[in-house]
Amino acid sequence: MGLFKPNIKKMRAQNDIEGLIKSLKHSSVRVRYDAVTALGELKNARAIEPLIEALRDDTGAGWQAVNALSNIGYAAVEPLIRALQDKDKGIVRLAARALGELKDDRATEPLVEVLRDEDWNYRYEAVMALGKIGDTKAIDPLIVALKDVTSAVGKRQRLLEKSGTIGQYNL
Repeated sequence: MGLFKPNIKKMRAQNDIEGLIKSLKHSSVRVRYDAVTALGELKNARAIEPLIEALRDDTGAGWQAVNALSNIGYAAVEPLIRALQDKDKGIVRLAARALGELKDDRATEPLVEVLRDEDWNYRYEAVMALGKIGDTKAIDPLIVALKDVTSAVGKRQRLLEKSGTIGQYNL
């Protein structure tokens, strides 16, 4: 995108969704971050797919996209569920986090699938998301994940138990 910084505040005030979406490609991290934030505040469903793509941004803008998608709410659930299948595991992790924030039980089964991933980081995000959703269909898979002595999720559970902080978590 050009040499000049777009005026994100003005675009947000004018509900310029297309301009904000274009700003997601700007070279400035600050512009991308502010554009993601503005799109989340506007809660427009047209921004969902560009925000899912923004999850790939390995700066704070990618993390902020989780909040923006959570702000958009219900309409973002299905695209986030599809994002759980992404080849980029960072997207999977952030999508799981966003689905946990949305607390929509449509995400339960896809998140249970993430519990089978080889990498503990993704399983951990799925555990946390499922805990927030609170769907009883996830209880048995969560118990299996927590009891698996070889998994990092199970190891984290045992560390929390040893430290006495397990009671602080509602899993």
